[in-house]
Formats: sequence, C-alpha cells, structure tokens
Amino acid sequence: MLSRKPKHKALIMSDDRRLRPVTLEVDTGFVVQHGSSRAWQLTGGAVFPERRTRLPYLLLHERHDCPYSTAKHRWEKHEEGAVNQLARQSIRKEFNELPKKAIAQKAASAFRLAIAGLTLTVALMAIVVLISSGQFKFPGM
Repeated sequence: MLSRKPKHKALIMSDDRRLRPVTLEVDTGFVVQHGSSRAWQLTGGAVFPERRTRLPYLLLHERHDCPYSTAKHRWEKHEEGAVNQLARQSIRKEFNELPKKAIAQKAASAFRLAIAGLTLTVALMAIVVLISSGQFKFPGM
C-alpha cells in the first residue's frame, strides 16, 4: 500500500551560481524537495547527462519553478492549465484511495482489538486455573 516514490538527481543553482547536487522525489509532474517545501515542474527536454558519469540530471534554480531546458537554452515556464490539471489529477487520485485507506485502518484496528481480547482472555484463564488449583491465594484469606 505504501509505495516508494521514484527519485531523480538534480543540480540546484543558487543566486551566486554555486551548484549543489541533490536527490529529489518525483511526484505527479513535479520533483519535490520536502525539507524546504519546494517543487519544480518536470518538462520535456530538461534532462541532461552529466559529463563524466552520463547519469541524467536536471538543472534547477532556487528562484525558478521549472528546470533549465538544454534543448531551448533557457529556463522553462510552466503553463497554468497544466498545473491545474495536475492538481485535479492528484486530488482525484487521493479521493480514489480514501476508501482503500479506510478499509486498511479498520482492519488494523480490528486486528489490535482481537489481539487485546485474546491476551485478556488468556490472562483471565490463567488466573482462574491458579485460583482453582489452590496455588494462588488472596492476601488475608
């Protein structure tokens, strides 16, 4: 039920032109950095291979919301319609998963209740057996 999200390597450029390598989670149409609550939209043609290792990277800027396109040699711009469509798809997906999550939570709570009930029954039976055999006596009796 809990699936791991794919990750993508990226280079984040700061205002003073320093590059910092990071690994970001890929969400629906975005790469996300949860620590700083930032996200960048994924666009076609924005992935480039690193020189030595040939691993695919994205070039991101701290102040831009889209990556640098090596094909167009400029920073990409996002379209409001695409962002709204991705948001609608994400919300629809969450609403579709709600019944599954509710069933899983109900099953987990029923399992915990069954374990607690069995533990209590076994403990009560052990006390009854000890009292009936005379090995357990109440103080003062």
